[in-house]
Amino acid sequence: MGVLPPQLNDALSGSVTWNGKVGIDLPYHADTTYHIELNGDLRNVSSHLPSPLNKPAGEAIPVNIQADGNLKSFALTGSAGSKNHFNSRWLLNQKLTLDRAIWTTDSRTIPPLPAQQGVELNLPALDGAQWLALFQKGAADNVSSSAEFPQRVTLRTPALSLGGQQWNNLSVVSAPSLNGTKIEAQGREVNATLLMRNHAPWLANIKYLYYNPGVAKTHASSTNADIAVGFGEHD
Repeated sequence: MGVLPPQLNDALSGSVTWNGKVGIDLPYHADTTYHIELNGDLRNVSSHLPSPLNKPAGEAIPVNIQADGNLKSFALTGSAGSKNHFNSRWLLNQKLTLDRAIWTTDSRTIPPLPAQQGVELNLPALDGAQWLALFQKGAADNVSSSAEFPQRVTLRTPALSLGGQQWNNLSVVSAPSLNGTKIEAQGREVNATLLMRNHAPWLANIKYLYYNPGVAKTHASSTNADIAVGFGEHD
């Protein structure tokens, strides 16, 4: 369908059989409403994307997707397996617009929508190097031009492996600023803000940083030194 970039499409193969139900209410003096429900199984789909989206063919993952809405907007909710749930709100503007969305792992119910416009991803441990390599190949480029997505993205993970170190209990927020993008990172090893300004030098405010890549290696050299840095507030 051309929605996903080639780098993502090429990592997926297989087919899904869906069972769908559609209900439409056309009242005489009220707005049209609808309810759509799709049920399927990803058993015949294989994925070579980095964890947690990797999957061999033959592994059963039941999927349930529901859409409830009217001619102005709709809520899209669902689950993948027993522990992955998502909730999203879409606006039927001139372009299909994702207003806000949340994805959670290790959950039993549909999570509430974020309080503000944006996307929240609550994911298991991640290999940052693998995902970074995928994005460097253009996996985030050329997303379908028929839809608009929010610029504010929040990522939470218990562990992110990146730069030879594991970053624990990490929360990263990327949001547009007045003249660029602001990235905030908070976790056990870091508390910092990076302002990526357009046509101007970037500004970093590092309140705390612990960096010791040798810890991530099984046979780390005894000469490795810990780096723990703390700074006060800077504009």
